[in-house]
Amino acid sequence: HLPLYVCLAGAVLAGTLPQATALVRTRWVFLLKRMEDSPDRPSLKAVLSYEGIMDEIGFMVGPALSVALGATFFPTCGMLAGGVFCVAGTIMLIRSRDTDPGPHLGSAEEPGEKQTRKRGNAGIGANSVFLKNGVVRLLVLLMFILGLFYGVFDTGLLGFAEDMGEPTVSSLVLILESTTSVIAGFVFGMIVFKRSPLWQLVLVTVAFGAAYSTLFLVNSTATLIVFGAGASFSYAPVLIVFNEACERTSPIENLTEALTWLTTGSTLGLAIGPTLGGVIVDNMGPLSTFGVAAATAIAIPVLTIACIPLFKRHPNMLGKSAQKP
Repeated sequence: HLPLYVCLAGAVLAGTLPQATALVRTRWVFLLKRMEDSPDRPSLKAVLSYEGIMDEIGFMVGPALSVALGATFFPTCGMLAGGVFCVAGTIMLIRSRDTDPGPHLGSAEEPGEKQTRKRGNAGIGANSVFLKNGVVRLLVLLMFILGLFYGVFDTGLLGFAEDMGEPTVSSLVLILESTTSVIAGFVFGMIVFKRSPLWQLVLVTVAFGAAYSTLFLVNSTATLIVFGAGASFSYAPVLIVFNEACERTSPIENLTEALTWLTTGSTLGLAIGPTLGGVIVDNMGPLSTFGVAAATAIAIPVLTIACIPLFKRHPNMLGKSAQKP
């Protein structure tokens, strides 16, 4: 029963928290760097794929668990549980000293050893990787468009289900989407590509745009389930190649910042997307949101292909190991 501004203040504070995904993925890069001479060393793509699977499972289980706790005990129980999980996960991450890259990620020394390297350029202002690296800025824009797409699509999905008098349709599509994405991430992580990372990036984004362009054809519950859930096979791969491209084109001492920017771009898109989707639903109907979402999805491969020369400036995107992960 507190005023609304208390909730808004809490949201602002929550937004200042470090991005757990960036912190974890930086540790993966550090571990792979230490294992670069090991025959058992997995690829970064495989690692990001399997981590993405865990993310998807969390997004599937989390909302259902939150609703169940709120309905069983008290309304804010789900939020309280989320806070408990956040604290527990933070403690587990901090205690994982063997994966801690320390302040100098580029060093191959073991954790705990004295590190004498000069501090890297990590920081804000003129030293920010966002200001210095055009690929990072492009990837942030692509992640923003990706978040915008899902914000519009999910809002249209809810509006369509309500309009059709079938509220369970939205849940069914979301569950099918997550399941398909998990399977796609697992399979994509096992594939060993012989072509360059740039080729993989273009291939995956084109597949994403082509898959979700089918949303133009949605005109019923059946077509929504087929096209909406079926196209989600491209979601996990596109996230994986974006993160891998970020890792391959960013200075290793700025990697945490670069990965955080990607998450920020996605989060901003997810914040704006539902508002845009709501305006479209109110003024043009829920079916119109699927057309807008399809156009947004197509923009991702178009922008990626247009910026191929920018990616080519980085040898790592061409398969040349100027900077080993």
